[in-house]
Amino acid sequence: MNRIIIGDSFNPWHNLAVEKRLYRMDDEACILYIWQNANTVVIGQNQNAWKECDLAAMEKDGVRLARRESGGGAVFHDLGNINFTFITPTEVHDVRKQLQVVQSAAAMFGIETEQSGRNDILISANGCKFSGNAFQKNARTCLHHGTILIAADTARAGKYLTPSVRKLQAKGVSSVRSRICNLSSCNPELTVPGMIEALQKAFMQTYGETESMDMFAPDDTEIAEYEATLSSWDWRVGKTPACTIQLENRFDWGEIELYLDVHCGVVEQAKAYSDAMDEELVLLIAPAITGCRAQAQSIARAMRGIGRRETDELAAWVAQQSI
Repeated sequence: MNRIIIGDSFNPWHNLAVEKRLYRMDDEACILYIWQNANTVVIGQNQNAWKECDLAAMEKDGVRLARRESGGGAVFHDLGNINFTFITPTEVHDVRKQLQVVQSAAAMFGIETEQSGRNDILISANGCKFSGNAFQKNARTCLHHGTILIAADTARAGKYLTPSVRKLQAKGVSSVRSRICNLSSCNPELTVPGMIEALQKAFMQTYGETESMDMFAPDDTEIAEYEATLSSWDWRVGKTPACTIQLENRFDWGEIELYLDVHCGVVEQAKAYSDAMDEELVLLIAPAITGCRAQAQSIARAMRGIGRRETDELAAWVAQQSI
């Protein structure tokens, strides 16, 4: 029998762990999982975290970074957004049919929509994107998940999905930015709870007999293991493809340029160039920061360990950069 499960957490790492648990159940049912993340940027499996978002601004504002196992681009999630996941046996996987469930739910509020390419759903009246989608599959099961913007803070999305490292030579799949808008802009009476209810109704109309599925027990060991991995630095940032970050600034003692070759989230090699009169000073910097995590605070801490006035000033500046 087909199933619907409603998430009970706003934690992105837990929600993705539940999704992974459902995906690996090897069930013959078609499952609709509806969930929400609070204050989160989610990037695709093959994306570069520094290239896609402003990690320093996110850390300052308490916005979490999550990396999903599917492809696709970077998105910002708040509680004005709904996430949905279809998990189906391979033989009945049908993207257009699954997207039609979302479209049918929107139509219950008088909103006409259209599918665009393979990944997006647009509002017909203005061509704005309100739903982006990504996919994953194994030998027996297909996973299709996406977003539905109801009343999301699109200004915050613009803030965090704008990398601000001064210069970045990066590898990885880049997001394609589209003009986005909320469904509530077409019908102010549309709410998140209302859309969740409509999604359930549309799913049952499309797939037939359906039962509600209880959330997994809080002590489910598989979910705990998945969540530990998905929330780890190694997965969220360390999996980022190799890149080179360049920082430069002028101080009263001279101009300095830093080149950080980053691999698996760690400064694998550093180079420092400067017109400072103190040649020894410059030679101390690169060895001190090699091996650090590619985080502003980690690099600054290593610089302060050199014990020089100039490197203390440099550390204070680096600590404020978006790395």
